[in-house]
Amino acid sequence: EVRYSLQGQEGAEPPRGRVDVISAGSSHVRLHLRVPGVAESVYVYDGHRLLVHDTGSPASYRLYPAAGGRPEALAAVRSWRLDPAGGDFARLCKGAERMAREVAIAGRTAVGYHCGAPKRQHGGERTLWLDRETGVLLKNDAFRARAVNLSPEVDASTFSTDLPPGAELSPSGPPAGR
Repeated sequence: EVRYSLQGQEGAEPPRGRVDVISAGSSHVRLHLRVPGVAESVYVYDGHRLLVHDTGSPASYRLYPAAGGRPEALAAVRSWRLDPAGGDFARLCKGAERMAREVAIAGRTAVGYHCGAPKRQHGGERTLWLDRETGVLLKNDAFRARAVNLSPEVDASTFSTDLPPGAELSPSGPPAGR
């Protein structure tokens, strides 16, 4: 479990923007976004399906098969834990060069990678910092880990893509079970 603040807000109380991520490898991820100017949302990936919930509306749930329907959302939930030898990392950090020094971020040893221009319209060179032991993202150009818990409390609901009682799927999302 990693709790992030927007860059430049480590001392702000309370942080104006936060992202909380709980993962069990790359196959199970729960992502809660609270970022100014963006609707608060929760993404839950159970290894097969992706449930996206915009917390501003009761009929704001969307359910997607993992293989399609919302590749950018699936990429978002899978980009918090990276293997520097893997394809996801290569796409996020073009021309990665490992930095010689390691630093401490949120009490963890972080390995830095200098990245060339990312595969996006706006951007440029940047640095990603990953936890040396787990590969969890600790810092990038937008977020910085403020707390890491290697043994979070997890129950059956943490990675469940079942709709809560009374919740409705958004009419704009794909039908359940697709």
